[in-house]
Amino acid sequence: MPMPIGSSGSAASVRTKTNRKGTRFGDKKKGGYSGPRIITFIAGGASFSEIKCAAEVMAACEREVIIGSTSFIKPDEYLRDLLML
Repeated sequence: MPMPIGSSGSAASVRTKTNRKGTRFGDKKKGGYSGPRIITFIAGGASFSEIKCAAEVMAACEREVIIGSTSFIKPDEYLRDLLML
């Protein structure tokens, strides 16, 4: 996929863009996260409880957690799928 016109293609330039309030996008209220990011991908669907666990890890470890999935499953969808087994 080609880069948009006028983009430098640098990840650093993306991280330092500012919003209308003059603060940098991605800045956290507590001064940001330290250390590398934790990237998690769940094939087959992620539930809201798994997303909550990722938020708890972010708070406890002060590291950014990025979670992705093929889909996000609502509790009623999970139960319906479980009954189909």
